[in-house]
Amino acid sequence: MPNYQKTVHGPLIACDIGLDAIRRACPHFNGWLQAMEALAR
Repeated sequence: MPNYQKTVHGPLIACDIGLDAIRRACPHFNGWLQAMEALAR
């Protein structure tokens, strides 16, 4: 996509599909989020 801008379109796409879908599709991202969540406890 020639007009794709990661910093603009990435967050919009993430909002559309939701974090649960991203976490299921990307174990590395899920692990990173779990580590961040553990710090908040």
